[in-house]
This record gives sequence, C-alpha cells and structure tokens, in this order.
Amino acid sequence: MPVEYGEHCAVSTLGDVYSLGILLLEMFTGRSPTDDMFKDSLDLHKFAEAALPNRVVEIADPAIWLHEEAMDVDAASSAMARSRIECCLVSVTGLGVSCSKQQPRERMPMRDAAMEMRAIRDAFLVAASSPN
Repeated sequence: MPVEYGEHCAVSTLGDVYSLGILLLEMFTGRSPTDDMFKDSLDLHKFAEAALPNRVVEIADPAIWLHEEAMDVDAASSAMARSRIECCLVSVTGLGVSCSKQQPRERMPMRDAAMEMRAIRDAFLVAASSPN
C-alpha cells in the first residue's frame, strides 16, 4: 500500500502505479515486501534499486532460470537466451522501481507504465524470435 494512503490521502491512479511497481518487484525478485530481510530502512524498493543495473541477476527469483535450464540448447543459444532475459530483468526492475517511488509526484503515470510494460514485452519477444 502506498505511503500516502496511510496518511489519509485519497485513492488515486498514482497509488495504483505504486502497487503495480511493488507487484513487478515481487514477481521478478520472488520476495515479498514483508520478507524478513527487510528491516530497518531496507525495503523491497531500495533492495531492487540498489541492484540496478549490474546486479539485477543476483536479486532475480531463481525460478526465472528454470525454463532456460530445462531447454536442451547449445551453449551459444543458451548465452543469447540468458542475455535476453537479463536485459528484460533490468528493464522490468527499473520499471518496478520507477513506479514504486515514495513520493507520488515522482511516479510515472499509469498510461506510461502500461506502455513501458508493452515495450519490454515486445523487445523480449522480438529478440526471442530473431535468428541466432
């Protein structure tokens, strides 16, 4: 729940954007905002933000790699798939962080977040369908 809701502010689409950002971070890190590791000033948003862009793979949910490992592909194809997934993870984690900023005015509008999600999906699919 966005901080502003606890301060008795009206429900808004910027609150929805915050929730979307947290949901994306939960899905791609496999961690809940109530995870025991989040104590003191560390929270899911700060955890993900600190990993951008070079350490996103380290915080990614290990389940993301299960499909890749199950595929019987050569080393070059596997490296390309891993690179494509890593690029997607950086993009989606960045979007999650951008949407879950503490201050509502710092969050992107929902329309922009939806466009960004589609762009990330499309870039991933185009890369996946291109020949090696």
